[in-house]
Amino acid sequence: MEQRLAGFIKAKDDMKPEKMMDYIYPKLFTIVSRDQVQATMKHLFFEDKDLKVGFDSLQIEKIFPIFEMDSARYAKVTYTMVTTLEYSALRDSIANKHIPVETGKINHTITTDRYPAPQLTLMQTLLAREYGTENVTADPTTGIIKIRSKT
Repeated sequence: MEQRLAGFIKAKDDMKPEKMMDYIYPKLFTIVSRDQVQATMKHLFFEDKDLKVGFDSLQIEKIFPIFEMDSARYAKVTYTMVTTLEYSALRDSIANKHIPVETGKINHTITTDRYPAPQLTLMQTLLAREYGTENVTADPTTGIIKIRSKT
């Protein structure tokens, strides 16, 4: 079990979606194909110009006893990790220090020390509802959001 976990962590650290597929619960691929999951991961990790997703600080908390089901062996693993989200729109709005509104009605200068970009504040608030305020941080100077999660 420890070898498989080490393999998964290495694939994650190396950002190798094709290797990460070997560690995903196989029955997931009856719902969505392996190729679709891999393509989505590649898009999020490497191709999406509007959103960069990263994973960091993966820590194994507990490995539960191994059990067998349908001739396969499994073990539940609880872990924590930090997911990093970097949206280009947030970064750009902070860099420009104005509120981008497509209608153009609101376009006044704001300062990040007294009033961070409203999109960043909104994203942080929405994510905090799901993960808890203590687990979501947003950097008002870069627009990078970090989410600490436990699975």
